[in-house]
Amino acid sequence: EYAEAWAVATAEAEGARTLAPLPILANDKHGGALALARRSAQAAGVDHCITFTQGEVADYVPEAPPQLVVSNPPWNVRLEEGEAAWFDLGGFLRVEAAGCSAFLLSGNAELTRRLRMRANGKLPIEQADASLRLIRYDVLPPRGSDAVPPAGTRTAQAPAKRGGRIAVDKPL
Repeated sequence: EYAEAWAVATAEAEGARTLAPLPILANDKHGGALALARRSAQAAGVDHCITFTQGEVADYVPEAPPQLVVSNPPWNVRLEEGEAAWFDLGGFLRVEAAGCSAFLLSGNAELTRRLRMRANGKLPIEQADASLRLIRYDVLPPRGSDAVPPAGTRTAQAPAKRGGRIAVDKPL
């Protein structure tokens, strides 16, 4: 009886499966993190819906500007290069993802300031001994742009962009 109900429910779910309405792009500079994301997508049966790339966020140029960005950037509890990563992520959001909403997971309020953006909302999350926040940013388009900012946005400014790449000012 249970096995039959499970088979019916599984068949219904498989029949309802559709492709994502928009492209899903996944980028990470760490090959191990990308491999884990690929395996997770395969286990969920959605790997065919996602384009995976490996590289620095400062160099990442998506085919089209994203409408939604979800990221778990380093927050110095798990990686020591948090400051540069958050600075580069802020540049990416302003230049390549202007007009989108971004949801970023952070366990370090100091690092989020490196974005130089104002949050539109914060959701507290307690995980083991870490106090995290899922932070929403509505990214404004560059000044002088015809693009319409997301509803409820406040402020953001775009850094200079050269040659299809984000120009950042940080030591290497």
